[in-house]
Amino acid sequence: MKDKLIQEKVLLEELNKIIKEMDAEIYFSFNEPCEQRVCLEKNKNSWKVYNVERGIKFQLKEFDSLYNACICVIKRLSYSIEQSNYFTQKYKRTLRRN
Repeated sequence: MKDKLIQEKVLLEELNKIIKEMDAEIYFSFNEPCEQRVCLEKNKNSWKVYNVERGIKFQLKEFDSLYNACICVIKRLSYSIEQSNYFTQKYKRTLRRN
């Protein structure tokens, strides 16, 4: 259990670094729904990624792994396919080094 928590911490730290580099912090929310944001939320044994508009969650996707949820967040925060590919690959490379 402790190893899983450490792994989750690393995944979230690296995700935050990527989001800062993307200059997209104002468009992201962790563990609480927030208007006009991409939200990442832990739900018992899974992770949810969704957008919020007028208080309604939409484009909800549920993932068994935090890693896949983080990739989804990066893709949703990207303004182009090129940016999405660049930051997704950077995230993957960074995690391989850890």
